[in-house]
Amino acid sequence: MTAGLGALPRVTDTTPHLGIGLSVLAALGLGGLIQPTATVLTVITPDNFIGTITGLATSVRLVGGAIGYTLFYNVLVNKLGTQTFESSDVQPELLVSAFRKVFLVGIAFGGATVIASCFVQDVSGYMDDRVVATLPENEAPREAPSLPRSANVSYTNLF
Repeated sequence: MTAGLGALPRVTDTTPHLGIGLSVLAALGLGGLIQPTATVLTVITPDNFIGTITGLATSVRLVGGAIGYTLFYNVLVNKLGTQTFESSDVQPELLVSAFRKVFLVGIAFGGATVIASCFVQDVSGYMDDRVVATLPENEAPREAPSLPRSANVSYTNLF
């Protein structure tokens, strides 16, 4: 994530393919960050608090995203000044410069996560063969209820 986000300031208005590739790299890194964190949290949490910790982790992630969005948006708007996205007068060079500043701020957050990851401790002591919930052996999985015929909607007329 940090490598993809950190390299995005190298993108210019003449290198859009580089921007797409680096964005994909950053997105893959972000996915590689979120899922292991959720897994570690559920492994180290006592059984009766798994739902609570999963909800809390999701809430923290959403609040962090809102704070990050707010920070990045303010950096972008301050760099653009009086120019707006709705104006056709915005020069591509100004947008590239503004987004470059946003991505440079993002490098600081990525660097902080890399440093924080160095302090993650070994969780293998928490891992065992315990299963928190199971289906009864003689109960077959239930089928999802079907919708009434009138609820089926055709989307062919929408496009």
